[in-house]
Amino acid sequence: MRWLIVGPYPPEQGSAAAAAPSAVAERLAAGDSVYAVSPRPTAAHVHLPLAGVHAMWDLAALARRQGADGLWLRVEPGILLQATNDRRQALVERRALALLLGRFRTSVLDVGDVGLLPGGRAGRPVFAAATRFVAHTEAAAATLVANGAPVDKVARTDESDDTAPAAPGSPPSRQGPVAYPDPIVLRDLSGTRLAIETAVHVRAEQLRSARAAASAQVEPGAG
Repeated sequence: MRWLIVGPYPPEQGSAAAAAPSAVAERLAAGDSVYAVSPRPTAAHVHLPLAGVHAMWDLAALARRQGADGLWLRVEPGILLQATNDRRQALVERRALALLLGRFRTSVLDVGDVGLLPGGRAGRPVFAAATRFVAHTEAAAATLVANGAPVDKVARTDESDDTAPAAPGSPPSRQGPVAYPDPIVLRDLSGTRLAIETAVHVRAEQLRSARAAASAQVEPGAG
């Protein structure tokens, strides 16, 4: 698969900017290709204004040009969705987001702000269209389900954990428990794009090696 990874990116700091390179590393480790998009100038492949419906059209056009069939999107204010009390704007933006999600074979929403995914008429189209929601706290996961997200679409991961489950539709692998090393190489990333890409590729290789070691553990009893 080819993925668009959309969200804050190093050398910006914080958990939001760390989530995107973690997603990049995870997809590279799975053998996919990626194209990173950030809302501000960073080490991502491209930066675009990402607020509102027009940004969704721009992302759809970029996805067509890149041949992307997977989308990973960080949910936080200013990235496609706005925090607003205008019910009409909220409904329009979330319906537009649902249409955007529908063009991808797989779409993962990394939920940094659960308040942007309300229940009712506004939230229902997004909950139906997205393939998976990644929540970073138990409270956020519970809120998503309470708002209407199907429980089987909600995955729970810690902010420091970049080992989210593989994309839905991927065949299960025969392997023992995976001992992933701590994602030290992805913490406090700064500097040049080359340095950041190197760290992401190192992490992807760590993930591949950890999975290979786990698979080797079950080989004697395979078949």
